Amino acid sequence: VKAGWAQVRATSLSTIINAAGAMSSTENTGIGVSIGITYAKRTTRAVIGALDAGSTGTLDWDLSGDLALTARNDGALYAFALAGSKAVAKQPVAEKPADGAGAGGAGADGGEGDPLDGVAFTTIFDDPLPAPADPAPAAPAGKPKATTSFAATGAIGVNLIDDSTVAQINGVGTIRAAGAVAINAQQDTAIVAMVGGVAWANGTATNSKAVGIAGAFAVNSVTAVARTLVQDATITAASVSDQARRTGNIISGTVGAAGAKGKKGLAVAGSVSWNRVDATTEALVRS
Repeated sequence: VKAGWAQVRATSLSTIINAAGAMSSTENTGIGVSIGITYAKRTTRAVIGALDAGSTGTLDWDLSGDLALTARNDGALYAFALAGSKAVAKQPVAEKPADGAGAGGAGADGGEGDPLDGVAFTTIFDDPLPAPADPAPAAPAGKPKATTSFAATGAIGVNLIDDSTVAQINGVGTIRAAGAVAINAQQDTAIVAMVGGVAWANGTATNSKAVGIAGAFAVNSVTAVARTLVQDATITAASVSDQARRTGNIISGTVGAAGAKGKKGLAVAGSVSWNRVDATTEALVRS
């Protein structure tokens, strides 16, 4: 290659947003679950010579100006998950009274007896009819049935990231430049996982119970490589710079909230946030 100046650049700029949500509302039992998972594998390379570091290419570059070799990954990866559930117990319903004999005589079905029962037919028109029997007292009302309101919710947000940025000169030969030779590998990626779960159970009605359970779980698992490599090459230039850099924030946040209101209430909430980062940043010159 013979030129005044040369620039070799590989750039990846991407933003990935993953959002999941769930909501349930019921009178007795409510369950809400949401899961957001992002899996991203990205490799960005700017190469002069052989692509595979295990092999060797042939170089013959003659430049009257500068040479810039740059690989860059940039952007952001987001995972959001939100889940909510609400359960409100019904007003308890009274139990039906047990079956039994009703008012009146000895009817087979427990209904009212015959007012002429035991009275001779011949005396009906001479004597007044007997008074009907007094009705039996009403059966006592049953106890209200106890009810339970139950609300449970879970939210999970996961980022699984494999990000690689490589700028390399790999070959046997010579690069001559009258100006500067700059080799740069740069990674500027933000990774965020935010998760929340809310559960509310209301059992304020008589004899009712309330149970609320909420959980949130966030995971960032990141494998990142930013590497520059000069291998087996002879470089003649006014100046040479070889730089690998990684920046960017890795953030995870979780919130779990549960509430229960009733004669007997139980609320349980928990949240877990976990980050795993395996990052390699290298600037290599070797033969």
